[in-house]
Amino acid sequence: MNFEALLESHREFWRSFWSKSFIAIPDSRLENLFYVELYKLACCSMGKYPCPLQGLWSQDGVLPPWSGDYHLDMNVEETYWPVYASNHLELGKPLYEQFWKNLPRFKQMCREFFGFDGAWSRCEMALDGTPIYGYWTTNFWPGNGAWLSHMYWLHWLYSQDRDFLRERAYPMMREFMKTYLNLLELWNDGRYHIPLSNSPEWEENRPEAWGSDTTCDLAFIRWLATSLLEAVRILNIEDPDVPRWRDVLEKLTDYPKDESGLQIFRGQPLTHSHRHPSHLIPIHPLGILNIEGGEEDRRIIYRSIETLLLRGTGEWAGWSFPWMSIIASRVKMPNMAWHMLQTYFYFIKPNTFHMNGDYRRFGACAYAYQAMTLEAGFCAATAIMEMLLQSWGGRIRVFPTIPEFWKDAYFHRLRAEGAFLVTSKLKDRIVEYVIIESEAGNVCEVANPFNEAEVSIIDMKTGKERILSGGILKFETEKGGAYLLKPSSKPLTEIDLTYMSFERGPTERNWFGVKKIPRF
Repeated sequence: MNFEALLESHREFWRSFWSKSFIAIPDSRLENLFYVELYKLACCSMGKYPCPLQGLWSQDGVLPPWSGDYHLDMNVEETYWPVYASNHLELGKPLYEQFWKNLPRFKQMCREFFGFDGAWSRCEMALDGTPIYGYWTTNFWPGNGAWLSHMYWLHWLYSQDRDFLRERAYPMMREFMKTYLNLLELWNDGRYHIPLSNSPEWEENRPEAWGSDTTCDLAFIRWLATSLLEAVRILNIEDPDVPRWRDVLEKLTDYPKDESGLQIFRGQPLTHSHRHPSHLIPIHPLGILNIEGGEEDRRIIYRSIETLLLRGTGEWAGWSFPWMSIIASRVKMPNMAWHMLQTYFYFIKPNTFHMNGDYRRFGACAYAYQAMTLEAGFCAATAIMEMLLQSWGGRIRVFPTIPEFWKDAYFHRLRAEGAFLVTSKLKDRIVEYVIIESEAGNVCEVANPFNEAEVSIIDMKTGKERILSGGILKFETEKGGAYLLKPSSKPLTEIDLTYMSFERGPTERNWFGVKKIPRF
């Protein structure tokens, strides 16, 4: 291939890439960061191999931090969280295929270490699954593989690709559930318990790291059992483990909690600052404990957030902040979500590389070390989208957590669960319209974002219009169909369907890169 052909191929790739989705928000620095992070993830996901800790940018001549490996107790997951809502599902393929190839090794490791059938993955590993030294606690945590398998389930939710569900997600999840089934014990109270585990990076390598009924493990067990039952229903298959999954769901012990909220494990509340909010995994990424549940769920959620804030950020790392931004968005705390992202900027270099520590000593945490990893920036991109669109639980929510000082915002073709592409515009803090494109022809459910109960839905292919009403708008879709939602009181001719962008001065168009004086 000559230079001109190579250049045209390069240009065509990026034209296609950037046309799949885009956003416009008033915070130019966050908007810049969003696009830079998607660019970096695309650069690191073009070939056969998933993005490791430093991606393509390991420093020459030295061993990269943590050997430049793959960590399954957060890093791999944060790295690939943005592929779903950004409508770049193709970027996840190297992740799914490589770790699918590693599944036989995970099954062998389970037999050799535990002595039973299932799959068990260490936390730190080489590309082929070979274990690499790290904290013994996180390496022996049974949730590493369960969390990895959640990424496969997310791909199914956002793509509705039944072949992927049958051939990749379901078998991967099933093997890691086997391990939990073998670890659970039925105690005298008639409930299933986890007798011994740990919560990622809590008390690091110390004996105090271990306890029973870890909140994160109980959450993964609940999610796996529920989702596997859903998978066999969708695929219309029989599985001999179905009775066991149902039994576990019925008898699994509750999350350990007290007046401080969710505990790390039974009898261990959050007693000090901790960088890894793994006890909040039921809230995010799993979404099985949420503010749309009962009053007790909301009380536990907000008490847990309050306790986390009371303990402070002294022992956090850079990647903790964008994850907490997502959690804040999930619990309808928009200003906190924005603030967590602003604090994240203290942890990055002018080129956007994340250093883990507060290396310029802004006081965001107690650590000032510089150890570059990429996952935090990718998580920040996810957190930005979380303010604009959420679809957990199969319900679309547009602009669910916009900071109170943002008047306008726009997004084009962000992806939602159910294989829907969503476009919407916020003007003067009022949602003007929502466009839903249906790839799979599923029933669509949208939380009513308008300031009136009656909503017009227009089939954009036929022009037919009808009225929906209520707080939840539910309607049938056709595969390939597109539907416009708008306030019924506003004629279509008065709605501006054009793209939105913000006027940017020269200093706002490019926040990052080498500057004479640091911009932030």
